[in-house]
Amino acid sequence: MQALEMLGYEADSSVLPGRLKRHLLFRSLDHRGAPREPYHPDALDARKPGSLRLWEVPVTENPRSPGGPIGLGFVHAEGSETASKVARESAGTILTILCHTWEAIDLGRLHPSLPAWLTATCRANVQPFGAFLESLRSEYEFRSLREVVRDLGDRGVAR
Repeated sequence: MQALEMLGYEADSSVLPGRLKRHLLFRSLDHRGAPREPYHPDALDARKPGSLRLWEVPVTENPRSPGGPIGLGFVHAEGSETASKVARESAGTILTILCHTWEAIDLGRLHPSLPAWLTATCRANVQPFGAFLESLRSEYEFRSLREVVRDLGDRGVAR
């Protein structure tokens, strides 16, 4: 977070409240307890509000898969209708949807030895994702991270 701030970034969206990833016996990523609403993170612990000017706009946690995101991979794996229902069940005033570019290619075709869970979340057909977004259009205002941060100002809550 300190490096992003030194580079002049105004916002980040890499904290996923509830996320815990371990490698062997060691914790490598722990976002448990992080706020679900935008906040200025602490310089030493991104899970805690602090004094950085940078805004952290957390990725929305999937309420049906704690520690997991709602995003393109989830839509590929579960379908647009399920993803829409889950988005509506999520906590927080801002719905931050996670999309990786590699989730929009057929990784299983390119690399058949990949685990099934990974190939199920990576497909070139993004039409279901379009349907997912369209289903939310009447309930949510779609905005860029830049617009969200602009509206946060010093208040801490987006309008």
